[in-house]
This record gives sequence, C-alpha cells and structure tokens, in this order.
Amino acid sequence: MLTNVRTAAENLGCSQSHIRRMIKQRAWPVYRLGPGAIRVDPEEIRALTRVRGNYPSVELTNHDRQR
Repeated sequence: MLTNVRTAAENLGCSQSHIRRMIKQRAWPVYRLGPGAIRVDPEEIRALTRVRGNYPSVELTNHDRQR
C-alpha cells in the first residue's frame, strides 16, 4: 500500500529524512503522484532491505544518529 513519507517512516522505524535521502540516492523506489506529491511502499522497502541483508532502522547514517 502506498503511503506518504511520514507514515512510512513511522512504519519502518526510521526518520523521514532517511527515507528522503534513500530516495534521492535512488536506493529505494518512489511513486510520484504530481509535481510535489510522492508515495512509497513500506512493504516494498522492507523486501528490498531483507534481500540486501539490512533494515532501514539499522542502516542509519551519522546524520540520523545525531538526532
């Protein structure tokens, strides 16, 4: 199910900025619904991180850890 970044961050246990960073790096898929509206699929992200052997809540950058 597609959700906004805020809801996905709550579901995945990471920050909104981390999700946006991963989208910007093209590491995670994003669905654009207009000029400013984006949606992500938390289940799709979980599946991708399982295949790679890491989880979004564990793979935080130093920027995320300082908060």
